[in-house]
Formats: sequence, structure tokens, C-alpha cells
Amino acid sequence: MRPNKEAIEFDNSVENAVKKYLNNKQAYCMYPGCNMHAISSHTISKKISLNQISENGILFSPESKRMYPEKKYGIGEIGINDASTFKGFCKIHDEIFFSVDKNGIKSQKDVFLQVYRVLNFIIFNENVINKMAPLFYEKLNTSLKNENIKKIIERGKNTATEANEIRIKKLNKYSSNILNIINAGGLNSATFDEEAFLTLDITMDQDIQENSHNKNEDNLIIVHRKVNYHIPVAMATKVSFSLNTQGKEDELFLICIPYENYSDLIIMFAKGKSLFAKNNHYLHYIYNDLNMLELIEKTMVNSEDWWMSPREWY
Repeated sequence: MRPNKEAIEFDNSVENAVKKYLNNKQAYCMYPGCNMHAISSHTISKKISLNQISENGILFSPESKRMYPEKKYGIGEIGINDASTFKGFCKIHDEIFFSVDKNGIKSQKDVFLQVYRVLNFIIFNENVINKMAPLFYEKLNTSLKNENIKKIIERGKNTATEANEIRIKKLNKYSSNILNIINAGGLNSATFDEEAFLTLDITMDQDIQENSHNKNEDNLIIVHRKVNYHIPVAMATKVSFSLNTQGKEDELFLICIPYENYSDLIIMFAKGKSLFAKNNHYLHYIYNDLNMLELIEKTMVNSEDWWMSPREWY
């Protein structure tokens, strides 16, 4: 089957729009109140983490490959200088992550700093979706002849746009709350012991709870575990998948940071909405190594924001 010219042109327009957004030299710092231009920086430390899993400066990561007449999901190479990067912070505010990038996660404050950076990485990517969406709807609108179907598509567009705006608003509030805790001081800066296990119950401010029936349902649980072995994949992502047979989806933030001889794992979820929180179900995944690795693998299937050692793929 020969490729559809119109489909290819549309595909190219979407890719070009994304590239233009990602390469925008006028991107501004995401730190509150800062209007300086953002630089491209890593979400996961290049020096002490990505270097440990790369081969000749190369990592493997999910990508969409054009295999005419359609695109297929696959795994491709990505350079270490591009892996996990985004234009989130200016040069000055990127320095707040200096200790995490140099020494890894050594304290409670470091956990919050890494969570804050990943949240902004996710927000940045959500904004990419916002940039792509109008192209998709424009394509649908011009290709449809039936006015009733066009109206249905328009309602769907409005619903999706509203849902995405709510999602980004909540992510921004999570980010704001985490940053407030960091800036307030008082976080434990003591170095973790080996095999450290930390659970933090974070109360969100009133603003983020304004649309909640249960005022505690958006409070966050952040769990950190330092494991004494090397996990050959770096991850900074938010996923939704079902943990039970009823099909109810859980939203989970997962961060995996591999080092030479050990790894840091951070999971975060909304306390009142997640099956992870029910009866401390998250302990099932964090304390047990096999369950923890199963969770990482399941997250990889449902996410694009991970980077793996090439030697582990073959």
C-alpha cells in the first residue's frame, strides 16, 4: 500500500510543530516569578546517572518510527545529551539542583528537589500536547463532511481541552506546593542510611483542593527507597494504569535514578484517590524487590519517558 500523501503531510506538520516548540529559544524559566530564558538541562543527572547506563554516549528510549504507510512505536537510540532534557529553568535556577546532580539523593530535601524537577518536566511535556492538539482537530474538521459528526468532534475537543487544562493546573499546584516546602526550610538534610526508606505525607494547600469533594484526596504521598543494586533504566514519568481487575486506573509518578552501584526510586500519588494508598498497598511494591521491578516494567510499557542501557536491551 502506497503512503497517503495527505496523511504524511499532516504527520510532518505535527512533528514540525513539536520540534519548533521543543527548540524554542525563547522558552522561559518555569521557576515562579522568573522571566529569564530557559536552558536545556537534564531531568536525570547526566554526570552521575545517565553516564552509568549509556554506551558510547548512547541510550535506548521509546520513539515513533515512520514505516510507511503508517508510524509504528519502537525503541531507538538517543544521545546522552538529549536524554531527559527540557527547557525548564534558566541557568540560575537550574543551579538549585546542583547537589542532586553532583551527589545524588542524599537527604529529604534532595527528594523534594528531584520531585520538583520531574513535575516541571511533565508539565513541559503536557504543554507540548497542548501545542499538537489544535493540529489534530483542524485535520479532523477539514476531512469530515457530516456536520453532526463535526459537532460531536467539537464537543469532544472542548471536553479534552478542559480536562487537559485541569490536569496542568493540578500539576502546577503540585509543583508550587513542593517548591514552597523546599523554600520554607526545615527539611531534614541528614544523609540517608543505606537501604533508606522514606514516606512523606504532603498536605496540599486549599487552592488545589477547591474542586475536591474530599478535601484530603489530593494530598500527596511521596515514597523514596534507596536500593543497593543497579537498575539499568532511568525514568521520570507520570502514568495511569489499572492495578486491579475492576479496571479503575491509578495515576502514579515514578522516578528511577540509576548510579554505578545502587539506585534511587521515588513514587508519588494522590492519597485519597489511589489504590496505592489504600491499606498501604504501595508497600507491596516498594519493600519487595521483584514487585518493585515489575512496577518499573509496567510503567515502561505505559510511558515514553525512560532511558535504558543499550547493553540491557540486547
